[in-house]
Amino acid sequence: MAAPQPRHFQNILERDKLLSSEDLTATSLPSLTESLKVLLRDSGKGHGLQGTSVYTGLAGVAFVCLRIYEVLTRNQQLAQQCMQHDPVWEGGAAGFLDTALAILKVAQPAASSHHIRQPRITFLEGYPGVLALQAVCYHHKGMQQEALEAAKELELMTSLVISLPESECEVLYGRAGYLYALCFVRRSLGPGAISASTLETICHQILEDGAANVDADAAHEPGLNSWGLMYQWHYKQYLGGCHGLAGILYTLLLCGPDLESAIARQDTKKRMRAAANSLMDACLTSGNLPPALGSKQDTLVQWCHGAPGLTQLLAEMSLERWQPLFGDELQARALSTAARAAENIWDRGLLTKGLGLCHGISGNAYALAAAARASGRDSDRQSAILFGTFMAAHWQQLYPVPSQPVSLYEGLGGAICFWLEMLDDVTEARFPGFEL
Repeated sequence: MAAPQPRHFQNILERDKLLSSEDLTATSLPSLTESLKVLLRDSGKGHGLQGTSVYTGLAGVAFVCLRIYEVLTRNQQLAQQCMQHDPVWEGGAAGFLDTALAILKVAQPAASSHHIRQPRITFLEGYPGVLALQAVCYHHKGMQQEALEAAKELELMTSLVISLPESECEVLYGRAGYLYALCFVRRSLGPGAISASTLETICHQILEDGAANVDADAAHEPGLNSWGLMYQWHYKQYLGGCHGLAGILYTLLLCGPDLESAIARQDTKKRMRAAANSLMDACLTSGNLPPALGSKQDTLVQWCHGAPGLTQLLAEMSLERWQPLFGDELQARALSTAARAAENIWDRGLLTKGLGLCHGISGNAYALAAAARASGRDSDRQSAILFGTFMAAHWQQLYPVPSQPVSLYEGLGGAICFWLEMLDDVTEARFPGFEL
């Protein structure tokens, strides 16, 4: 019997050797460019993707093009470097925005039809992702009427989201994933595009469901009361970013003032503090987060299960605007927990599963970028950059590993986004479809 494949490569990268911006560009821009060519070529033929979703489908390619547009628009120097490097960039930011809209036009009929037959209501998995991307792309294109129409169609799904079974609150398939789609649109179009009452309604329901789960199960699960909030997916109480409590809490915080209205009751604030504190209590001595409540498993160091899916929450908690909710002591603990998580990701985060966001190296690179943003430490920033340069050096060997090798969440798409944001400013890199 063949020996099992190790989950991660041994990390022999050297954090004390800093790369200049010129060296970083020389190291990474060629890999970024060649990967982009593969992405556009294969996705145009329908290869390396599955369906129309943001997660592994055609809308994920549109997301990549939108992210390229956003980065090149704000960094004109980087845009010039890219356009001088290879003809694939010659259309500049505007060309990638047009490509994103063209891809979404192709994806929309199939996504809409699938939504009617088997509705999925999240940004990553379902028609809401296509609509949210269309709204933002139309907005950037100056087509405000079309942008608002897409936003309105997205908001009309609220009743469907409210009627979901109580257990469906997580990021990939549940209410938090729909909430992210609303926040994604509001970030670009402004608060008038999606009503505050809609966000408050979804936030309130997520919080009520989490509280009800604790109250219902505490009698036969000793210690559950201390969590304040808890959620299940497929009858398991997950803790990580994709299906678990960390991802749900983080998405709630993205709502900002609208969340504050939903948690006006002191009891709800207490429950959120308890949930965040209990997540930090659950972390293992390695700095990793186990996948589920009661588990001590310390093998998964990836966004979907493990410390990488917790790091964005810890970074967000440490922001000054959340001091009234979490307090100085809990914010300080969030920073120290994030530092331990970052070291764990640095040690074991060069994953053999490939380049993807969900369970690959680019997702861990984004987690390190979030840790760097929170801590301000050069070591965290350097860790994120070195994960990016590792991917750049080995992308040709790693990209065929997953089943959807050019997709956003399993393949090249996530790496392309990270490389471009790394060349812009790695501390401002935002995990696609999770951070804003």
